[in-house]
Amino acid sequence: MSFFDSSQDVRLEDNVLYATCCTADGEWQPTQIDLNDVLGNSSGIFEWGGGGWHGSATNYRLEGPVLVAQLDNGDGDWPEAKIDLNERITNNNGNLEFLG
Repeated sequence: MSFFDSSQDVRLEDNVLYATCCTADGEWQPTQIDLNDVLGNSSGIFEWGGGGWHGSATNYRLEGPVLVAQLDNGDGDWPEAKIDLNERITNNNGNLEFLG
């Protein structure tokens, strides 16, 4: 299930994604996932399954379900990178989970 379409109050605080997600029985519960555990930075590009993206990012924000940030590419540049969190973040009965 797409996490974004079944969530409310979605926000990013530093490297943690917070949301209130709908459960299978229609209840709403707060949940969170540390994106630093599931997203990395590969030469200025977001990479699933890596880790530690936040340490090499600036100007990060959410645009709907898309995480946008300037990532250090290792050459002194900070290009803008985007990744749709719906690709691998899901709402599993009210809990945000990574589909690795």
